[in-house]
Amino acid sequence: MTENYELFDRSSDTDSHFLFSYKKTKENMVSYSNIMEGISKDKEPFMISSDVAREINDNSDLITDSFYNSIKHMSDKWYERKYNMKIKDLHYASKQNILNYYYHRHFNNYQGWSIAPYDPNELLNAYPCLRVKHAYKLAAYQFQFASDSGYARIFVIPIDTFLPLHPPVFDLLDVICLASLRIAFEREFNESNTYREKFKKLQERINLRCLKMKRGLLKYFNPAYRPLPSWAQENIMDYIEGDQSVHSYFQFSLFSREIYQIGRFGHMPSSGPRLLVLSWDDLPDESTMFFDRPSDFRPVVWNSNGSTNVSYYGSNRIQGDIYLVNDEYPAGLQSIKSNEIVIGHTGEILDI
Repeated sequence: MTENYELFDRSSDTDSHFLFSYKKTKENMVSYSNIMEGISKDKEPFMISSDVAREINDNSDLITDSFYNSIKHMSDKWYERKYNMKIKDLHYASKQNILNYYYHRHFNNYQGWSIAPYDPNELLNAYPCLRVKHAYKLAAYQFQFASDSGYARIFVIPIDTFLPLHPPVFDLLDVICLASLRIAFEREFNESNTYREKFKKLQERINLRCLKMKRGLLKYFNPAYRPLPSWAQENIMDYIEGDQSVHSYFQFSLFSREIYQIGRFGHMPSSGPRLLVLSWDDLPDESTMFFDRPSDFRPVVWNSNGSTNVSYYGSNRIQGDIYLVNDEYPAGLQSIKSNEIVIGHTGEILDI
């Protein structure tokens, strides 16, 4: 196995970015070597047919594309009702009127939370070996920015219930982002030198506390301030079952990533290995590998020390990375331990 040192400039070993990149590449090389060695030691590794893997991937893409079309259709209908503009009228409009429409649409599109205009359970149709646990189903809220971007929050709920029609907006806000804001406020407060800056940061913290108090009162009058139902769970993969076949492990690995990418579009790009790579031809011509190019890109299910492992190659055209994914299952599907190793670059980073 060889290392591709030409990817980094060795002229300045003191540069922190180079040192980090070099260290990361060395770590990836060790992980990559261990995985390849583990596969070679398995006497009977199960190779997933490229045709089967591609069919699953293509069907999944078709379903997620239909989700996006549903979001666009909902947004178009909302715009038509609000501004009394029929989308089909554009076919007969002048070029200037069309430009005016898209300019106006860019800044006045639908924005906010709503019940997802698609059924996330349909995604399981692309994964025949998987199903949701009995008496449960998937449901989603969809968020859209006026700039034609969006993302979703996916939940597992009892089969006889429905998510509230009026989204609980404050519970749907990203908890991690709110925590980051609070930490940032505290850090900036401690680092502030002037009385005016300290007063401003203190005021922001007071406003945050007032918001929490206000929410406690307004939840009785405004649905946006109400909490999410306790039966709406976000640990989706804990409720996904397989038929215990070899293929169910491979499909579980794919689904565990794809389910969290539905509803994401525009400037909310997906991360990680979004595209399944089954041959070198699936990658752009400018692609390079940090290590020796694999001779076989087929996904493989293999065993090591009593654990089932799933390994396959993927890429992300937006980030420009090529991955080797290795998911370990020490004790069944719910015990998944994911590992994604960057092993190359596609030679391009798509603009979004």
